[in-house]
Amino acid sequence: MHVPQAAGFFLLARSASGLVARVGFRTTAVAVTVFVPAELAALVSADATGMIFAIASPLSGLGLLVAGVATVRRGDWPGIGRFTPLITGLYVFVVLTPSLAMLGPIAAVLAIGGWGVCFALLGAATRRRLLADRLCADPSDSSQSIARPATESE
Repeated sequence: MHVPQAAGFFLLARSASGLVARVGFRTTAVAVTVFVPAELAALVSADATGMIFAIASPLSGLGLLVAGVATVRRGDWPGIGRFTPLITGLYVFVVLTPSLAMLGPIAAVLAIGGWGVCFALLGAATRRRLLADRLCADPSDSSQSIARPATESE
């Protein structure tokens, strides 16, 4: 799960408008990339990976907070989707971290599941943003347009 997630955040960093948003999404991408070997190591020893998750999760939340604030301020994502990076970043500190630290294992699993829902909503908002960008792109600019088959009149 984390490999496509990391790839998505690296792509978001490339497409983000503004330096602050790019830095935020890159930070998140690096943090999510760290989850990949940590998940594999967790299969062998959960104790060994606890510290990695304790660092990578807040780092990903911080990156999303930075990118989220920049995204909201720029207003270049359509509709309510512009708030999803910020909400996903806040979720780490408001729900996920307290659940993992203070509540039982059932609450922790539910909190991790909720984080997954946040990522799904972020993916949907990103898709909507990309579609809106393509619809607004100059049709004569082939680098921005959606690939389509040529018609007889072309």
